[in-house]
This record gives sequence, C-alpha cells and structure tokens, in this order.
Amino acid sequence: MTVHHPDDAEVDVVAGRVVAELDAYARANPLMSAVSDRAELAGALRAQRAQLWVLGQGVPRAHLYGAVLGASSAATAYTGPDGSSGTTEDLAQLLEVAAPSWRASGARSHHVWVPDDSPGLSAWRQLGYEEFEARGLRALDGLTAPRRRDVVVHVEVNVEVALDFEDVIDATHGVEVARGRARRGRRRELARLLDEPDTAQYLASSPEGTLAQCICFPSAPTRGTPARTLHLSAVAVAAEARRRGVGRHLIESVLAGALAQGYSHAEVVWRTANARAGAFWAACGFEVTTVRLRRNL
Repeated sequence: MTVHHPDDAEVDVVAGRVVAELDAYARANPLMSAVSDRAELAGALRAQRAQLWVLGQGVPRAHLYGAVLGASSAATAYTGPDGSSGTTEDLAQLLEVAAPSWRASGARSHHVWVPDDSPGLSAWRQLGYEEFEARGLRALDGLTAPRRRDVVVHVEVNVEVALDFEDVIDATHGVEVARGRARRGRRRELARLLDEPDTAQYLASSPEGTLAQCICFPSAPTRGTPARTLHLSAVAVAAEARRRGVGRHLIESVLAGALAQGYSHAEVVWRTANARAGAFWAACGFEVTTVRLRRNL
C-alpha cells in the first residue's frame, strides 16, 4: 500500500474522517468543541499538502501531517490532534516516508498531540513515543474571587520577576538555570510576551514579597478548543510559599477574573512527569483533554 501526498479527493476523505473523529471525542468530553466546518479543514489541508501524507489510494486508510518549526539546526516536527489517523502499523508506514522528509528539513524530534484515552494514544506509545505533556481544560462557571487577608493578587508587568520565576520552573524540571547570553535572550522573550496587549501577568504578593506568578493570554484558535479560552502559562510558586494554598488562591483569582472578562474556558499545559503539577491542576478543576508525546528522529 502506497504512501503519498494526497490529491483533492483524498484530502476530502481525510477531512471527513478527522471531523467525524474529533466530533466523537467532543460528544464524549464536553470540554472539547465539535469541528463542524469540514470544507474549512479540507482547504487548510490542501494548502499544506506537502506536509501531509496518506496511506492507500482513492480512499486513504490513514494520514499523517507534520509541520516543521524552529531553528534549522534543532527544529521539531509537530502533529496536532487532527494530524494523524490509523493503526500502529499504518502510522509506522507513514513515518517511514515522513520522518526522512522532516529530518531533511532540520527536524530532530517529532511531537504529536492526541486526544486523551483515544486509540491514537496507544498507537503512538507502541511506536516508541513517550508522553511528555498534558493539556487540561475547565469550564468557567460559578466562580467568585477568593479572599485572603495575607495574600494579594494583582496584575503587574515585571520582567525581572517573570525571569526569576522562570528559574523556579527550570529548577522544578531539573533544568540548569539560564545564564549569560541565554538569560539575556530569555529576558527579551519575556519582555515581548508581557508587552502584548492581551497578555496579563498575575502576581500573588504578601509582606514577604512576591510569592507566585501566572502569565495569561487568549488561547490560539485550534480545532477542538472552545472559543474564548484563556491560556495559563509560567505558573510558579516560590519555594518558601509552597503548601500554603498560595498557588491555588492565585489560580482561583485568575479564573474568576477570566470569567468576568467573558472567557468561557481556561486551559493549561503541564509536564506529565511532574505528578505534583498534575494533582494540582486536577484540584483546580482541570481535566486532561489531549496528551503530547515525543520521539527523537
């Protein structure tokens, strides 16, 4: 069975299958939104035909899409929740063709997002992919701003504080703290992010100082993500403030504010190896909707 770039009719078949599968996941998980515009998806796939492979002629039995992003010397091939279908054996055949193309474009690893508890999750695991991150969603309803006399949550733009909390996040993940040129580059990236009009840096403070941080911005439109979703990132609590409810208080304050601003949902991504983070986000009402797996090419 051949692996090739699809013609228009084959793209329509793939789009129809993707819409049906994602809509089925949405029915099973109300946090995921249905994908109703098959024509729009087909048009997007046609525009990216060079990055799309199908298995089988006429009526493809499986497909794989991968966009290579990042610096040419250390790029990554990314596959979204709508970017693959098929059995383990089907995906293995597709990878035999797609992976050399990605490597030729500079990709050194392949990351794929799949719906949680889907057949695709098991298939990618069998191909040697390891779970790396989880994406959680929660609906924003019935929220009121929490109250604490000892901790104040406020919005402030402070690049240096954001940089310090990046160090906290690196330490949590066992990553060496950025120094020198790398630290200066990170400071510039944070400054650009915090300068965006839709970005908000929430800080939890007390007379002790700044205790925790959460940087928020609107989620990028993706298939399956509800409209008006707020993305939470760079969430960190200072070591001396942990196990005191500061992080929970900060997130509950952020979510109540998001609801007041008209957001319907919030999302967050965390490392699956960090069991404490998974438990924290579950306690904050987030449910896993998709999982990110990765493997070196």
